[in-house]
Amino acid sequence: SQPEQDALKPLISDKEPTYTCAQLQDRDTLPATVDRTRLDSYLSEEEFEQVFKVRRLQFLGWPEWKQNEQRKLHKLF
Repeated sequence: SQPEQDALKPLISDKEPTYTCAQLQDRDTLPATVDRTRLDSYLSEEEFEQVFKVRRLQFLGWPEWKQNEQRKLHKLF
C-alpha cells in the first residue's frame, strides 16, 4: 500500500542495488560496497517477503533478537 511504501523510503534508497537471497549468501562474490551487517536490506520487497514470509515493516517491528534469529536462519547474518 502507498503509506507502507512511503514509510519504507528512508530505509530503501533507489540508488542501492538489490540482490537475490542466493547472491547475498555468497559473500565472496558480493561487491565490497555491500554492507555485510545489513544484508537483508538489499533484498527487493518481493524477495524479502518470499524469504522471511512477512512484510519488511512488520519484520522491522520485531525485537532485534527475533530479526537476528531470522537472518541467521536464512544465512543473511
